[in-house]
Amino acid sequence: LASSMHPSAREVSLASLLWHRSGLPASPPAPLWARLFRYDGSDGEARLEVARALLAAPLEAAPGARFLYSNAGYMIAGAVGEAVVGSSWQQQMRARLFDPLGMSQTGFGPPGDEAAVDHPWGHVVRDGERQPVFFDNPSSLGPAGTVHASLKDWAKFAALHLQIATEGGILSERSRQRLRAPPRAGRYAHGWMVTERRWARGPVLTHTGSNTLWFCVAWLAPEAGFGVLVTCNQGDAAAACDAVAAACVRRFRD
Repeated sequence: LASSMHPSAREVSLASLLWHRSGLPASPPAPLWARLFRYDGSDGEARLEVARALLAAPLEAAPGARFLYSNAGYMIAGAVGEAVVGSSWQQQMRARLFDPLGMSQTGFGPPGDEAAVDHPWGHVVRDGERQPVFFDNPSSLGPAGTVHASLKDWAKFAALHLQIATEGGILSERSRQRLRAPPRAGRYAHGWMVTERRWARGPVLTHTGSNTLWFCVAWLAPEAGFGVLVTCNQGDAAAACDAVAAACVRRFRD
């Protein structure tokens, strides 16, 4: 895509994409975003189209200058991985992460089957009533978060960052440290917000996520080998999830 890039976009690095410091907007332009829901090509082709559109336009900030949360940036990072490795992001996730960790109850898109009630469904609030909806963001958004997992599988992923998991040998200590290292004067590392809490004995890794139908939050204290994972099948449940996480910390760490 180099020939069509805006000059400022040539300075965007993979690290800046993962740190949310690329200067890219939060999401693809509205017309392209709407089209991703009914895209007739592959997810990889959709991610390339997002990369082509956003990297051809002036950035919202100079690369590295400031934190701008960008789901689109993670879509482009996924496109980079696909171009380098030669397989889809979904295939790489299964081969390099899910299968080695034994994450057998993990997949993409909403959990369960739309024709059956075999898993909890996400909920929205309409006219003051909670309503179940079988839906997710477009699958091409995957690198920014379309994975579903059981709590047990999510805990296997968290254990990688708590330094208590060795299955598959998929993450060296050097890589683990790099993933949790933010840039200078920043607090967002490669997919984790890094902060401190009294109960943690050291740095705390945290992140929230929502597809507007579900909400989840993770708090991991690697030095203490302790973590809290909370999720709710309603998209506006941030306050409730935070309250449950705080109660777990008080019970098990204070």
